Amino acid sequence: MSRQKEPEEPPDPAHPKRLANPQARRPVHQNKEWDALVKRVWAAKWWCERRKKYIYCYSPNGSDIVKVPMTPSDWRTIRNKRRDFRAAGLTM
Repeated sequence: MSRQKEPEEPPDPAHPKRLANPQARRPVHQNKEWDALVKRVWAAKWWCERRKKYIYCYSPNGSDIVKVPMTPSDWRTIRNKRRDFRAAGLTM
């Protein structure tokens, strides 16, 4: 009988910058609700960095970028950003 190899688990998908900088810390948003969103994104192995008035969130595969505003202009903005993250493949 021939023995079949068990399929190996694929490595954790993480953004290349996360793999290169394992000690990196996530950017903090001044609003609690927005900070919880950024925290959830960071826990999903996305790369986040603060630039001027936005926190740029890069997906693990590097194909999607979602910008989180530091000063949201509308009450619907957080709902729209959650939608953008879902569209980019993040399960919430």
